[in-house]
Amino acid sequence: MILRLFQARSEDAIGQMEQKYGKLLRRIVNEILANSQDTEEVLNDTYMKLWTTIPPQKPRFLSAYAVRIARNRALKTLEYNRRLKRDERKNVLFSELEECLPGGSSPERESEAAETLSAIERWLDGLGERDRSLFLRRYFAMDSVESMARDFGMSPNAVSIRLCRMRSALKEHLEKEGVTL
Repeated sequence: MILRLFQARSEDAIGQMEQKYGKLLRRIVNEILANSQDTEEVLNDTYMKLWTTIPPQKPRFLSAYAVRIARNRALKTLEYNRRLKRDERKNVLFSELEECLPGGSSPERESEAAETLSAIERWLDGLGERDRSLFLRRYFAMDSVESMARDFGMSPNAVSIRLCRMRSALKEHLEKEGVTL
């Protein structure tokens, strides 16, 4: 319904979007930025981007499309805000995944990126709903272990152990797929 409102250029589309997905988008952006003023600015930019891209875009899953836009805008804002300082939260997350993802940048690596992404998507598709949610919330939405533990009714230690096992499984899967780590 919201997608149809966007396509019809109805101003109600933004209000409906905020009502249905606003909490999700706000939580993801705020986890990345940890600043309410920047969060609101990124959300406004996200809604504007949705307004200007639908149509011509016809996203299959509006929520995923909006989350991707919001997350990318938040990461750009974080990079801008922290250009001279290193962001420890981001460094910790990427260091956790370092051993199971290829590194470096070269034309060859960039051409392999699409294959790596497909392999990761296949691996994610094979996970149970709970594990997939844990993995995506940690490494896509940048949620804290404590926050996820509360939401999933687990101890922080159990979440950390589960994530460690999933990283090992991802590394093994990528090696089987022929991805050079």
